[in-house]
Amino acid sequence: MKKLYSMEAAKEWLKKARQRKYIMLGVGILSLAVCIFLCTQVTFFNQDRLLLPVIVLSVIAGWAVMLLYVFAYAPARARAEHMKGIMAGEEEVFSGVLQRTGESFSIPKSVTVKKIRLQTGEESILLHAESAAARQLPADGTRVQVSAVRKFITGYEVIQ
Repeated sequence: MKKLYSMEAAKEWLKKARQRKYIMLGVGILSLAVCIFLCTQVTFFNQDRLLLPVIVLSVIAGWAVMLLYVFAYAPARARAEHMKGIMAGEEEVFSGVLQRTGESFSIPKSVTVKKIRLQTGEESILLHAESAAARQLPADGTRVQVSAVRKFITGYEVIQ
């Protein structure tokens, strides 16, 4: 069975989140240090020239920190936490024909999820796959056996 989640991958995403947090903090601290330095250089004669650079640097650094948080740190941390939570759960096994529904949704402050339908004869089971993991699944119409934790597909095996 091909596994879509592993503790190594979760640890790797935690490492990426930590690195991105340090970059974010570094940008904020460096810009603060530069602003403090510029403020110590202010005299009565150059106050007009230094005001604009301090404001521009503060605004750009603030936006950079916010963008790094929203688009780099928070998604990496959310993916790592999601993986750890899934790895801690109890697996169930289902068999059937795989069919992507095309529907997706985001779990607030977590990952984006794709809905996957598994047709098991008369019955149809709706499962979920994290969007990155959904790309690894075989083509629609493939007969598979999947393992799932809390309705999230954690692994699959193509059945002939």
